[in-house]
Amino acid sequence: MYLVAWDGERPIGWVLVHRPGSREASAHARQLSVAEIVDLQVAPPFQGHGHGSSLLAAAEQVARDGRCMLIGLEVTVSNPHNDVARAMYERHGYRDSGLGEFESGYFYWTESGERRWDGEPHRFLIKSLRGASSAGERSLGTGGGVTPWSPHRGTEDVSDLLPRFASLVGMRETTWGTATMRFRFEPLPPEASLLSNVRCAVFSNDRVLLIDTEEFGLSAFPGGTLEPDEAWMGALERELLEEAGARPAAVEVVGRLHFWSGSDAPYRPHLPHPEFHQLVAYAEGALVASPTNPPDGEHVIATELATIADAVSRLEIGNPFEAELLRFVAHVRERRSARRDGSRSED
Repeated sequence: MYLVAWDGERPIGWVLVHRPGSREASAHARQLSVAEIVDLQVAPPFQGHGHGSSLLAAAEQVARDGRCMLIGLEVTVSNPHNDVARAMYERHGYRDSGLGEFESGYFYWTESGERRWDGEPHRFLIKSLRGASSAGERSLGTGGGVTPWSPHRGTEDVSDLLPRFASLVGMRETTWGTATMRFRFEPLPPEASLLSNVRCAVFSNDRVLLIDTEEFGLSAFPGGTLEPDEAWMGALERELLEEAGARPAAVEVVGRLHFWSGSDAPYRPHLPHPEFHQLVAYAEGALVASPTNPPDGEHVIATELATIADAVSRLEIGNPFEAELLRFVAHVRERRSARRDGSRSED
């Protein structure tokens, strides 16, 4: 969708908004399953008067109206002509997605008929649209100022906490069907080529969402398997709706469960085998419906919001590893929240 700013009957600026999954969106936007802002321009005589911010806000509102929780855009790394734009994006809450630098540009034809490439280093920025919930949704509470999720967040502010949670350290074994699986928790982002599953704790202030299923009993980490060619964020959103009727407003990755399978074949043909990663994350979100309980999924018996302490205590009875993982994730969430609050007070 194109949005145009006008001065009377004269167009003075424009911006293009792509919905998540659009074939016209960039590869990075499709990978992250976010709405995307493209080609935000203001005519030079009208720059410096807030028109860029107005177009940006209008683009974000289009995404909100479309029930998008996240929005992103490409920005040059160091081109001095874009200093003002970079400052505007930061001022409006856009942060590095963690995908790293990449070259972006365009091909053009010279007068002599040569095809040439004009590109330069870019980064992909993202922003959480915390106002995206509709009037019919039951809020789980974002707590304000939630940092947008990042697929590579995890190592810089998590690793030093791990020694305090002894049950998470070292190799463990579990059984899926007739296969024995060895696994361990690692405070690292999952590798794309090994990513098989997503698991996400959903918080509401001092409470956490618990689900009870016929197959696996009580859990604080609803989630499941990626479908063929499915982005992990899309899988996470789908699984939370199926198992809990929840929609995440912001997601933060804390690490991965690294598995080695003893089975002769993968769980499904498109999944990595015998080694694979499960993404571990947490989210602030909203309850929007009852669990959809698809026929080929886990059979959810009940969902509830429990205090974190109560959830840990109940999980310790039948699943002590997940109880410790929840304690760890809650601690990471508390630390990140405190750091955000400190940053805001310094501002």
